[in-house]
Amino acid sequence: MLRKGADPKLLPAGGFSVMCFAILHHDLILIDMLIKAGVNLNLLVEELQNTDLAFLGESSKSLNSPVITPIQLAVFLGDAEIVNRLIKGGAMLDKYIEPEVLQSMGQPLESWGLLTPLQISAWRCQEKITKILLDAGAAVDVRHSTTPTALQLACRLPRRGQKKTELIEVLLTGGADINAPPGKDGELTTMEAAAESGDHDLFKILLRKAGADVKASNGRTAFQVAVSGYRVKRAKLLIGAGADVNAPGTRMTALQAAVDNRDTELAKLLVRAGANVNTTSTGYSALQLAIASNNVELAKLFVQQGADIDASALGETALQTAANVGNLELVKYLIDNGADINAKAFNYRATALQYASMNGSIDMVKLLVDNGASVNTEPAPGYAATALQLAVKQNRTQEAIYLIENGASLEVLSSSPEKTTLLQLAAKQGNHRIVVCMVDNGATADEAPPTERGATALQFATINGNIKMAVFLIENGARVTAKGAEIDGRTALEGAAEHGRLDMVHLLLDNDEEPDTIEERCCNAAEFAETKHHDVIARILRNYKRP
Repeated sequence: MLRKGADPKLLPAGGFSVMCFAILHHDLILIDMLIKAGVNLNLLVEELQNTDLAFLGESSKSLNSPVITPIQLAVFLGDAEIVNRLIKGGAMLDKYIEPEVLQSMGQPLESWGLLTPLQISAWRCQEKITKILLDAGAAVDVRHSTTPTALQLACRLPRRGQKKTELIEVLLTGGADINAPPGKDGELTTMEAAAESGDHDLFKILLRKAGADVKASNGRTAFQVAVSGYRVKRAKLLIGAGADVNAPGTRMTALQAAVDNRDTELAKLLVRAGANVNTTSTGYSALQLAIASNNVELAKLFVQQGADIDASALGETALQTAANVGNLELVKYLIDNGADINAKAFNYRATALQYASMNGSIDMVKLLVDNGASVNTEPAPGYAATALQLAVKQNRTQEAIYLIENGASLEVLSSSPEKTTLLQLAAKQGNHRIVVCMVDNGATADEAPPTERGATALQFATINGNIKMAVFLIENGARVTAKGAEIDGRTALEGAAEHGRLDMVHLLLDNDEEPDTIEERCCNAAEFAETKHHDVIARILRNYKRP
């Protein structure tokens, strides 16, 4: 039809879809005929009618092709021969499809259409086509403001080897700006992209041949990106090129990143290069990060380099962090180097002694107390408990006993919602040794229970069936007939009956202090036993007669 003189421009969208069809099928004859017939190769980057937009959106679906210009499509396909033909036919080299045009055709803004042909060529790692475009006059750094430059795209490529290197060389020879700012927020500069790709050879090219700005930053410098990926070689190159090892970032300093990655070699390199051990961007200091990962070598190095031992980050100091992770060696080292042993806790943190007490480290507890840690420091905000309360709650027997023997107060209420006493909590936990220690050190064995769902120490012991503890408490003044909590409480006899503790029932009956009311109380307890189908206990209680 074209040979007969048909005008392709009369087709919808000026024959644009026919051109795309020809490119997709590498039909050079048809392409030449369409160009000769005057098909507009730049339709999508020039003014369009709404009917054209609708048609092109639908035709891209039928062709299974993105909505892009002919030259963008040819570059995308890597067809150098067609690219040459389109350039000669007048295709614009420095144009991309505007975002509003893409949106009107239902295309995502991240589509290929928003890139220039040169950007597409770089992203597809097409060195030959890149050279063709540059030789034809393509501007090496033209782009939409939200997209990376061609060089930035090339540097991001994961591919390594000669092909990528040659592409970078072509772009640099074409005058690509290594220090161009990135596109939208979160994108990378050239050096950051190179660092993130892990291409060591590329790094050397950019640094030694092109004079890249190693201090350029978009939230993170190239140096910070390099160290975040365990790349000692690239870090050395950047240091040699004058990178600022102390540059702040939106996440971490280079030293913090190295420590966080557990890269001891790199962290030591940074310190030798002058990294400030006290500089932080956010969160923990380098010292605290080293301690949190139990890296004794780095922690000691940072202290030797002047790290502020008592700096508080996220509510705790280095000593508190060491106690939290249970590192006795570091706790001792920090104390020996002057750490504030009684530094207060903030937010959801605890003091060093409180951490040691709840984590079950008796040697650490002893070390801290022997060096002046207060056993009665106010409750930790995040745990609402003293060191002793935390030890009791976590059933840390040795730690609790040691704290009691060293003056920890037994008068405070536990951190539980019921506000039980520490003795009641220890009895509830079934910890006989702590109960004995508390009573021997002055705890009242017969303290009344909290109002709601509480219990005396003896009531907890009887409910748990702990005969040994119950005998000890009775011998030390606990009353068998003590009332239960006002709300959902049980007397000792009721609790034993309800939980089927026959031996405990006999112990309580033998030690009852109020014979005048015992038969009535036995009947009440029998009801609890019957509810749980403890029929033998219920029968014994109903038949019980006062002595």
